[in-house]
Amino acid sequence: MNPTEAIPSIYFNGERIAHLLCYPRPNIDTLRSRIKELESLGVKAIIPYGPETLDGIKILGKGCVSLVLLANTSLGQVALKIRRLDANRPDMDREAQLLMHANELGVGPKLIAQSANFLLMEFIDGLRPAEWLQSEESRCSFKPVFRSILGDCRKLDSIGLDHGEMSTAHKHLIIPLRGKPVILDFESASTTRHPSNVTSMCQYLFIGSEISQTTRRLLPFDKAYLIDKLRKYKMTLAQRDFVEILFALGLESVKT
Repeated sequence: MNPTEAIPSIYFNGERIAHLLCYPRPNIDTLRSRIKELESLGVKAIIPYGPETLDGIKILGKGCVSLVLLANTSLGQVALKIRRLDANRPDMDREAQLLMHANELGVGPKLIAQSANFLLMEFIDGLRPAEWLQSEESRCSFKPVFRSILGDCRKLDSIGLDHGEMSTAHKHLIIPLRGKPVILDFESASTTRHPSNVTSMCQYLFIGSEISQTTRRLLPFDKAYLIDKLRKYKMTLAQRDFVEILFALGLESVKT
């Protein structure tokens, strides 16, 4: 018997997507257990939607630890993060705690609810950095957007919370057409590593990624001078040295 045949049709929403609730090895007992877990969180339906495709189904994201799908709840649409069965952790508690710390600073999608295998988070609809840079909005708002991104990275550095994947920010940063950019996915975050959010994000945005040539055209700066300021900030994590980075990029008009 196909395991999904015994799962309530409300979770299909037109497609047989229930097996993603216990990816990559679905079985009927796990599906039933996770359905109950979702019901306790107020989840009503899973919606095939997003920029990535898994097993022919559109999803918001896929990583080594989890999948992220769009879901309908009693509170509206949310991003539903699902712990994979082959994840290297027994539950989602640690990630939830780190996301809550980030939320206290106004960083990251808002955590709405959690359970052992699921996180319900604010759904942020927007563009990945490379797509955003091709939009008309980027031409008139790139300075405040870059300033906001680096400001959030600075907040994380200031409390010793290292995101861990800012050097691949194309997967972990979303920019709404209206509203502030949001750093996503704290599953690799740590409070024991030396934080490198600002330096890694600058590396991605301005120095060594596929979008850096575009950002340097929008925001001309002295690369060697910026690298020197990044090295100093990496050692000190001081606010004054962060401001020097912004000044080097033309995102701060006056040194403090």
